[in-house]
Amino acid sequence: MRRLPAVRQVVLHAATAASLCLISGPTPARAQAHSQVRSSGDVQISRDRPDLPHVEPHLAISPDDPMQLVVASIVIDRQGRWRCSVIISHDGGTHWDRSEPNALQELDDCADPWVAFGSGKELYLSVLNGDAVPGGRRRNRAHVFRSPDGGTTWISEAVVPLSEGDGGLDNPTLAVDRSDTDASGTVYVLASQFVRGEPGTAERLHPIVVSASSDSARTFGALRSIQPGNLGHQSGTPVVLADGNLVLSFYDYAAPDPSRLLRSRRLWVVRSVDGGGTFGLPRFVAEFSDFWLFANLAVAPDEGGVYRDRLYSSWTNFGGQWTGSTADVIGSVNDLQVGVWVSYSADQGRTWSRPRAIADSARWANDARHPAVSAGPEGSVAVAWMERSPEQPRCFRPWISISLNGGDEFSPPAPVGNTPSCPTSIDAANTKGRFNAAARWPDGGDYFGLVATGKGTFYLVWSDPRTGPFQVWGTSISIGPNGSPR
Repeated sequence: MRRLPAVRQVVLHAATAASLCLISGPTPARAQAHSQVRSSGDVQISRDRPDLPHVEPHLAISPDDPMQLVVASIVIDRQGRWRCSVIISHDGGTHWDRSEPNALQELDDCADPWVAFGSGKELYLSVLNGDAVPGGRRRNRAHVFRSPDGGTTWISEAVVPLSEGDGGLDNPTLAVDRSDTDASGTVYVLASQFVRGEPGTAERLHPIVVSASSDSARTFGALRSIQPGNLGHQSGTPVVLADGNLVLSFYDYAAPDPSRLLRSRRLWVVRSVDGGGTFGLPRFVAEFSDFWLFANLAVAPDEGGVYRDRLYSSWTNFGGQWTGSTADVIGSVNDLQVGVWVSYSADQGRTWSRPRAIADSARWANDARHPAVSAGPEGSVAVAWMERSPEQPRCFRPWISISLNGGDEFSPPAPVGNTPSCPTSIDAANTKGRFNAAARWPDGGDYFGLVATGKGTFYLVWSDPRTGPFQVWGTSISIGPNGSPR
């Protein structure tokens, strides 16, 4: 048995919170004094396929065994086709073995992999795949796979149904009801959908849709649509509360003409008390102006106490001015200021705390992307993101900040990983067939994985090309109260 990697320690002492100029009103989250962030060292999770790019990893942890972790990612094969893969650890992330459904390799253009545990060892995997439709077109559908033993074997596959004539899905994500209610075991798929507007018009709508399965993902019910207006909407992540209530996150980003991006987007949550049958009034979380965001949501575990069922959301936000088009956002990103923000709700998403910035003034000149949030026991919360340094404009690396008091205070941001990711769009190592992964995902994907493994301890996975092709890397991170080592 190999020894655990040596602990690499990052110590950052809290500075006096400075006034941040990005948005007037909200104040920075006050840093926990003399907090100490520790990393176990980087582990190459996808090392058994070092020649193939692995991007956009997602991570899940077993609710009954914190040593069992599961990663799903996109893999670019030698012909440049998008595949999906599953890798499993039984020792808390030190060693990893690949174990995936055979049917997964039969899907063309597999994307947006997502994993979630049910009760016990039940594990679910959702992916996006394009199916042919009349007229030579393709529309994306969500495929869901089930494993009864934590990913060792896979026994079923289901496809979320689409209505005739409706468009395909985007960004399917999963949640499983593990509450002590009659709905326990229900599997939910949340996604965005492209549909036609009113008859006789060229209008295209982009509602949020959800489908539920009550038979362990063997079959899924018809999609239920949430369409707050005629704007374009992007789905985020779903969570299930201790009482079985379902909460979904999404945001609006475009006018009915998809080429007209909104200068200011709004982040929302919506709740269902009947298993996704009906939904209440969408509740406002925050306003932001970030082009790269997928709305993310986390819930504190069902442990009783003051933090039970507390919801957390994080996002990044641009400062400066832009004209509202995609080209303007991408072309002027180096001139924008970006910050990472967080808010929480203690009443199932009805109201949200005043947004807090997890950064000091020196960090605001950097390009931050894809924030992820995870909640652990006893008020521990982590927010992680990918960040690009102005001194190395091609280079990204993960950063993290941790709270031990339910999101009221956070540790100073700390870099994660032994080396930055510095891909180039002409990098031969990431070119397969006619597809270049570095050009599509310079930061390793549109999301990455973060889970809580205990109070103040988290496991983070991301993708970077330090060895050539993008590979999935992981590390265990912990923080002690008042700087005490963990």
